[in-house]
Amino acid sequence: MENLKLKLLHWAKEIRFFITSPIFLKNFGGILAVCIGTIGLVLLFLNIYTRHGSYITVPSFLGQTIEQGNALKGSKYLELIVIDSASYTDTLAFGEIVMQDPAPEVKAKKGRNVYVTINPYSKPPKRLPKLWDKPLYMAENALRRTSFEWTVVRVPDRATNTVLKVKLIGKNGKKTIIEPFKNGDKFAELPYGSKLELVVAEGAGAVVGIPDLVCLTYGEALNIIRDNNFSKGALMVSGSLSDSTNAYIWQQSPSAYDGLTINVGDPIDLWIQTSQPDGCIEDDSTGEWE
Repeated sequence: MENLKLKLLHWAKEIRFFITSPIFLKNFGGILAVCIGTIGLVLLFLNIYTRHGSYITVPSFLGQTIEQGNALKGSKYLELIVIDSASYTDTLAFGEIVMQDPAPEVKAKKGRNVYVTINPYSKPPKRLPKLWDKPLYMAENALRRTSFEWTVVRVPDRATNTVLKVKLIGKNGKKTIIEPFKNGDKFAELPYGSKLELVVAEGAGAVVGIPDLVCLTYGEALNIIRDNNFSKGALMVSGSLSDSTNAYIWQQSPSAYDGLTINVGDPIDLWIQTSQPDGCIEDDSTGEWE
């Protein structure tokens, strides 16, 4: 027991001698200085990197365009990032900012990204509703819910106040017929604000004589039907036919007998064949059939 006490006292003296020696104190002081210096440098780097204490008040970019927003006071310390385009609104300017994050008047660090949602720079296309064979009032009610403009042109036809055709009016005034689509077809999309022409039936037209179309080519007959405001009726083909335009009319209904009349806008049915009908006599001076 006495020996153990003596050993402990000896070790205590050795330890005290070691930690009070100049070599130990010098090395310990150097290590401590390195640790303190390292911690100080890390804190200084973090302070610079995170811009600690460098805050600004986020201005309101709402109602501004990106260009206008970048010119606002304080915006030079922020970065505007467009993350989405909202659905188009007529009452807002193209590219106008409608939402922002962070919100206005919030404190944010310099260099912070501000994410904004804008009104689209272009007007999106609109779906064309089904207008064909609809009463005019129904077609116009459907168009009022779109961005389209339209005019009404009336033609003789028995289907009074029914939309017969829809035409797209181009910027140069050229009119293009839009083919009707049936249930299940993909709806047509037209540029925002497109101008349309609705061709609407005004009822039976005046009573006129029936043109004689027999012996004419199908193309010539269609021109006469169109120029005289009749409508194209059923088409019956006799035999094989590769070119209907140059085929000949050999029968029509109603027939062009003397004294018979029809209303402007009524349909005329045609029967066509490849060869010239019997009994057709060509007038050499005019090139027309008699």
